[in-house]
Amino acid sequence: TFSGFASFSSYENHQQLPHNVVKLHGQTQQYGLRSDYVFYRDHDQIDSLSGQLTYKRIDNYFESVRLEVSSPTLTLAELSASHLQILPNGVFSANLSVEQGMPWLGAGRHPSSVHLDSQFTKGKLFANLSQRLRLGDATYQLNNLFYGQY
Repeated sequence: TFSGFASFSSYENHQQLPHNVVKLHGQTQQYGLRSDYVFYRDHDQIDSLSGQLTYKRIDNYFESVRLEVSSPTLTLAELSASHLQILPNGVFSANLSVEQGMPWLGAGRHPSSVHLDSQFTKGKLFANLSQRLRLGDATYQLNNLFYGQY
């Protein structure tokens, strides 16, 4: 499966300070392409791989001054593997991914050490176990969630 997405948002906030009012404003643009591939499926499980390329441009301003430290331009490549397993009384799902900042489309290392490095690497792990439990005449759902990133 191939898909694409785009979003745009903006904000404006007039902040009251002790002696005057200042204007905080900005906008965010995000565009991306994604591909998903199911490499195994049977009656109780699905395993898939996916890849995504995302471009993000964030512009924040204090009055008319661009706030460079909070206005990054990022190009991100992400690869992930997912597993979904249907259990007798619930569902287990897990996702492992790695995300890499790329020096494409205006994103790159900024010469000033004040700015964050846009060419970072981030690993993420997500696991969820959802189970139905019956106690007496009532049925409950127990949800266990683990999320970690580095």
